Amino acid sequence: MAVGDLNGDGNPDLAVANFWTSMLSVLLGNGDGTFAPKVDYATGSRPMSVVVRDLSGDGAPDVALADSTGGTVSVHLGNGDGIFAPNVQYVTGGSPASVAVDDLNGDGKPDLALTTGTGNSVAVLLGEGDGTFAPRVDHATGSNAAAVAVGDFNRDGKPDLASANSTGSTASVLRNTTAGSAVVAPGALVSATQPQGTLGASQEVQMTVTGAFPIRVSHVSVIGTQRSDFLISSDGCGGRTVAGAAVCTIEVRFAPSATGARAATLRIDSDAASTPDSIGLSGTGGAFPTGPTGPAGLVGPGGATGPAGPGGALAAGPAGPAGPAGPGGDTGHH
Repeated sequence: MAVGDLNGDGNPDLAVANFWTSMLSVLLGNGDGTFAPKVDYATGSRPMSVVVRDLSGDGAPDVALADSTGGTVSVHLGNGDGIFAPNVQYVTGGSPASVAVDDLNGDGKPDLALTTGTGNSVAVLLGEGDGTFAPRVDHATGSNAAAVAVGDFNRDGKPDLASANSTGSTASVLRNTTAGSAVVAPGALVSATQPQGTLGASQEVQMTVTGAFPIRVSHVSVIGTQRSDFLISSDGCGGRTVAGAAVCTIEVRFAPSATGARAATLRIDSDAASTPDSIGLSGTGGAFPTGPTGPAGLVGPGGATGPAGPGGALAAGPAGPAGPAGPGGDTGHH
């Protein structure tokens, strides 16, 4: 039995697997704990377990049942008004006794997991998102798996499966090893010509997780013989777990150590299916930059005084004019 609002009136309704009559019985709730008379829909042979979930992505609840003696799962797509389409059956093998629903591969679409009883396995049918399912993939369990449950048992963000094995007195845990998916862009970084020995502007690389499952980025590095010319100036990815549908960013700067073409590769190692992701790095190193003209130097000290020049020859000057006559002397006495 499963509970859900099957007709969209806000009241809980019942979906019941009728083993003996091979029917799905739907009882619409009145909201006061009472229910309208059942409406039956034919299923596969001897259904034992039922789940309610929107399997077609239209917002209306659908129903899936494990058909224990038919080796199938019956899917009834709902109209949203409490009325269901005839069943479509998918092969599970064995004698399925339990069914569970979850997004098991991280694509955002509900998938089905069913125990196969005597098949000693859990059958996983991946959903297409429109209410149809891909052929089953079997995962071995203990003897006569009778019930299945979904849970993230190792806390890695992915749903795992556990089965109760009725004749083996064991429980089997099936760890989800589905690799997450991510897209890295751009695919290459090309830097403008940068003078040798100087540092260029930062350029971004983004890693976007495209599925529901998280990605663990273990390491980000630059590789190649010229790797020292490209510097990781900021790393928001390495050593981190990036959640489903989230983005992390890496920044790279070009610092050429020589002139001419320079190249390396940015490598991102993670547990994504695409790992390792590689991004080409390239740029051209230019000549050393010319510095500004320096200030004028100080005035030097004065030079030593030079030696005296040779003396000139003596020459007689012209005769001067005669001086005036002196005064007369006194007259003598007898």
